[in-house]
Amino acid sequence: MDATSRQVIQFLEALSAFVWGEDLYRGQDSLWMRLVRRGLSPTRPGSSLTVTAGPRTGLVIGTSVKVTSEKELDFTISLLPDGEGWTIETDVFFDLWPEGDGQRSMRDFPARRARTMGECLAQLRAAATDLAECDKVLDEIVALGLLHSSDRP
Repeated sequence: MDATSRQVIQFLEALSAFVWGEDLYRGQDSLWMRLVRRGLSPTRPGSSLTVTAGPRTGLVIGTSVKVTSEKELDFTISLLPDGEGWTIETDVFFDLWPEGDGQRSMRDFPARRARTMGECLAQLRAAATDLAECDKVLDEIVALGLLHSSDRP
C-alpha cells in the first residue's frame, strides 16, 4: 500500500472513531444519548454519511430525529476540504414540509477551521459538543409554533 492510501485509511479510521465513539454516539453526554434520554429515537450517527458534490465537495455527518410522522430535526456537521485545510460547519435544521418549503435553521455556529488532521479531529469534537448542547431545540420548535406539543413523540 502506498503512502497516500495509508493516509486515507488513517483518515477513515479516525472518522469512524469520532462517529461511533464518545463524541457523537457512545458518550453519556453525546448528542445521540441526550436525544435518547429525552425519549426520542434518533438515527445512528454513522448510518447516513453524505458526500457532497459541486463547488463544496465534502462529507456531512449527523443524525436526525422524527418529531412527527412527516417532520424531522437534523443535526449536521459538514466537513469541507478547501485546499488549505478543512472548514467544519455545524447546523440544526427543522423540516418545514409539507406546510412550507425546505428547512428552517434552528441553530448554526461559526465555521471552524483546521489545517492538520489533528486539528480537524479536535474541531469535529468541538462541533459534536455544540450539537449535544442543542438537545432542547425541540422545546423551541414548539414555542415558535412550528410544532404543536400534541404532535411531539
